[in-house]
Amino acid sequence: RKLAQLDPALVVWQCDAPGLPALRQCVRLAESSEAVFLLLVRPGTYEAVWQFVQAAGICVMSWPAPQAGFRQTLLLLKKSLRAMQEKTDQLQSQLQDMKRIQKAKSLLMNQLGMSEADAHRWIEKAAMDRCVKKREIAETIIRMYAL
Repeated sequence: RKLAQLDPALVVWQCDAPGLPALRQCVRLAESSEAVFLLLVRPGTYEAVWQFVQAAGICVMSWPAPQAGFRQTLLLLKKSLRAMQEKTDQLQSQLQDMKRIQKAKSLLMNQLGMSEADAHRWIEKAAMDRCVKKREIAETIIRMYAL
């Protein structure tokens, strides 16, 4: 429960022989959060744990492990976190662009009596004519009608 409240980016959990309820909870957390999980388990339980959690994208490593292997695993997880953050940023930017375009279409529909299809075509054509992104046209429309 505490992990769900903290919303961490990386969770490293060392457990000699995790039980099924603990593994299920770990899978639920991994699937419902953006955290990257690394489970450190004893060599005798590695295969069974890995089979259970691999579909959730959880990294499993035998413990104790050589320092170089542990460091390499952490570096790979860091890259994974960075890639996830970049993808999240990109999706948030796209969502903001869509919201701006939708708001601009609404303004054109309300102020000029255009249909939604006409407003959409107008924004697309203006973007192509000026060689700019639709987002920039939408922002201009929003500024113009915000006065």
